[in-house]
Amino acid sequence: SEIQVLYASRQKASELSFVDEETGEEIERAHRLLVELRSPVLQAKLSAGTIEGRLLQIKVSKDIALVLPSVVRSFYGLPVDFKELSFYESVRLRQAADYYDISDLARAASANLRYMIITEGPRLCSLHSVLERLPFDQSLVHSVLRTIDMNPDLLLTEDLQMLSKARVVEILSRDTLTCTESKAFDVVRTWAARHCPQTPIPQDLLDVIRFEHMSKEELFRIKEDLPLSLYTTTLEQMLGLVHGGSRKRRATSGDAAAINAREDAVLTAIQNKKRRKMA
Repeated sequence: SEIQVLYASRQKASELSFVDEETGEEIERAHRLLVELRSPVLQAKLSAGTIEGRLLQIKVSKDIALVLPSVVRSFYGLPVDFKELSFYESVRLRQAADYYDISDLARAASANLRYMIITEGPRLCSLHSVLERLPFDQSLVHSVLRTIDMNPDLLLTEDLQMLSKARVVEILSRDTLTCTESKAFDVVRTWAARHCPQTPIPQDLLDVIRFEHMSKEELFRIKEDLPLSLYTTTLEQMLGLVHGGSRKRRATSGDAAAINAREDAVLTAIQNKKRRKMA
């Protein structure tokens, strides 16, 4: 087709170059008109009076450079071969689509990531990158959180130990996380040893552990890792010497599946409502 011929000729016949923001080395080329039609962000960058517009040059970060060939294909309306992309690269492509405001590429990249999470979730690396880099895509975030709910051992992997403290707190606060409190504490202790080895376990991480649902034996085994006041208070609660609030127990696998199904239905309804407004 004509568009494929145009795409094939871009290296010699196009006027716009994409360069590494650090080295200035050219990575890709594309026809300016097509780029401006497809990306409102790049249209603004290339408008009259901008440096990019005068030089006809777009600087790109390393993250975007990794998937730039796929981005350029989308400028020409050509399909992206997602099978050739790793999960890590697919996350970067979804991020690039959002950065350049290429809506159809964003939808396609999200659908591909969602499929990979559903079919391969526990075996995937870089699940943390969805939570840290794509927080704006709530459907993907929900898919990852649901995978973690049903596979809590993932929280002890190198991948998810890279999560921010805020994300760890969020995940361990979920009633749908199907793990024991001992396992939840292992996650907290392992994360703290990695990120703040010279200080006590942060209080906000301790706050999300439901110590009252541990056995006395489990509590005793972690005594050395707890502030004395927390250990004493929890033990007194267990022995019935003081009365304290008892938080909800975490869900079983069956409970979590049912809750996640309801959340899926709500999320789908919200997305459908948004699509109707845009139509």
